Amino acid sequence: MVERCSIRHLRDLITASSDGVDPQSIEKGLNRIDKDGDGFIDRSELKNEHGKLVCTTLSDSWSFPTLLRFKEALEYLGMASAQDAFCGIRLEENEHFVPGEVMDSLFKAFDSQPKVGGAGGVFLEANFLMQDKVRTNFISSLRSKKFDRVQIYKYLRIFSQPGTLLVVEDDSLGQIKEYFSHERFHRELKKLSPENYDFMMEVAKKLKKIRLPLTPAEKAITDRTFDNLRKQYGDKAEEVREHLDAKRLFSDVIHRSGPEEVYAHTATNPKYKHVEPYIQKTSPKAYALYEKIKARVLDLENYDSNLPPVTLDNG
Repeated sequence: MVERCSIRHLRDLITASSDGVDPQSIEKGLNRIDKDGDGFIDRSELKNEHGKLVCTTLSDSWSFPTLLRFKEALEYLGMASAQDAFCGIRLEENEHFVPGEVMDSLFKAFDSQPKVGGAGGVFLEANFLMQDKVRTNFISSLRSKKFDRVQIYKYLRIFSQPGTLLVVEDDSLGQIKEYFSHERFHRELKKLSPENYDFMMEVAKKLKKIRLPLTPAEKAITDRTFDNLRKQYGDKAEEVREHLDAKRLFSDVIHRSGPEEVYAHTATNPKYKHVEPYIQKTSPKAYALYEKIKARVLDLENYDSNLPPVTLDNG
């Protein structure tokens, strides 16, 4: 086990696995960790006052992919483990960061088939690559992006494991944390008993049907829209009037998605915080289960997927 490493060696490890990274920028960041200024980083210098791997020292000047290469270099040297929380996130064995272009290849591989996740992350409940067409499309897309055989095999192996959770690495840290909590919420929903899961989905469908009154400003806009529609379509415009006179709790994207998205977005996206009182009013039981799952998935450093399914009697 390595106790210390020269800044230059650590810099070379990071830049060797990163495209377009400025070595001087890497060295400058590493020098900020080197508290005694001896040109080496000791194991003790890698931890903050809370015993966590340093991240905030570097996150203001390094991109998240570069931070990941730093963590991988430390793991390679034996100065950190895969289980160490980093930047407020502790990865489980079946959770992975992937480049955005790899995630894009996965979604394109499904072609006209149902979408399995969002652009920022996905929880793969099953091995979707068992389907010949999907697997072929995925490989073809990766090849078109100049991934080599070793890289393609690596992603085929990862993406073929049921229960795998994937999050893109090339985004802001705040967004990445939201993706993790969101996809972990999907995992926890899937763990519910069949009775509780079906119950939660029925409540979500009811929430999608809720319509809210418009503000005066919103009403003025929809009135103008309706007047224009009447000029174009005459009396047929009345068919859409009811949709213009009220607004939904969610965006069109969530409204068209599966019912699980109601809870996953509400729990992790501040934009939908206003939905929580409607869950509670619609079903206190659903709200109690929702709150327990939310508490689990927002604790990114201590999350444990091996915990039993949430029930009304446990956390």
